[in-house]
Amino acid sequence: MWKLGTVVAASIFVLVACDTTDSIKKEQLERAKAEIEAYSEIDDAKCRNYGMPGSNEYVQCRTSLTNARMNARGSGASK
Repeated sequence: MWKLGTVVAASIFVLVACDTTDSIKKEQLERAKAEIEAYSEIDDAKCRNYGMPGSNEYVQCRTSLTNARMNARGSGASK
């Protein structure tokens, strides 16, 4: 009887752990999406000073800002 109880308890633990991991991943994904949207709006506003969306100047500006952000994250992660 105690073996059955142990198996049930272990199964519940595994299910709870999986659910917690999934909810953490979902939260991280939602935060990342919100961050991307915020940066996109900020970058759009900055780059419209250089040209209309789709123009070479606008595209270069957006690319530059994206690359700078990626480089900053890369150097911060290695420290």
